[in-house]
Amino acid sequence: MGVADASRHAGMPRSPGDGGEISKLRPYVGMTNPIHITIQGDADDPRSHMAAPPGTIIHRSPPLHPDDLDEIDGIPITSLARTLVDLAEISEEEELRSYFAQARAQGRLDIDAVRASSDRVEWRPSLPILYRVIAEFEDRERK
Repeated sequence: MGVADASRHAGMPRSPGDGGEISKLRPYVGMTNPIHITIQGDADDPRSHMAAPPGTIIHRSPPLHPDDLDEIDGIPITSLARTLVDLAEISEEEELRSYFAQARAQGRLDIDAVRASSDRVEWRPSLPILYRVIAEFEDRERK
C-alpha cells in the first residue's frame, strides 16, 4: 500500500497537488527508528499478546507504582520523576544532568519524587549515575 492508499485507508485528507500523498506523512516514509511502547502486563500471559504495528516495538513490564504514572488527555504516561529515572538508562551523565536542569527551569523538578521512583526500580547499572545527579540537584536546592 502506498502513501496515497494509506491516506484513504486512514481516512486522512490528501494534500493538494501532491499526487495523493499526504505531506504530513512524508517525514515518516522510510523511517528507520521504530516507536517503542510499553504495555503493562506479564510477557508470558498469552491473553496479552498482540502483533505490533509496523514500525513499532512492544515492551512488556510489570505494573508501575501509581506515583510513577501520570495522565495527559486520558492517556497514561510515566511521571516526570519516573521518566528521569528511565532516561538514566540511555543517557550520558551530562545529558541526564541537562534533563534535570530543564525540569528545574520549568519548575517541575521534584527531587523527592525522583528519589522515590528510583527506589522502586529494580537494580539498574545506571543507578550510580542517577544518584550522583540527584545529589547534585539536592545540593542546589539547599543553597
